Amino acid sequence: MKNFQTGKALPTRTSSDTNTPTTIPATSPAESPETSRETEPMVLLVSGSVTL
Repeated sequence: MKNFQTGKALPTRTSSDTNTPTTIPATSPAESPETSRETEPMVLLVSGSVTL
């Protein structure tokens, strides 16, 4: 939800920061909304693995 509102601010600040934070959050929300209903538990597991 926050990514959508700060979508314009994110690219500007993230671009200067690093590509890692941009890829992780961008992938989560992008795949979450579509596969959130079907693979809700799976997404959580994948996110946890990536974070660990």
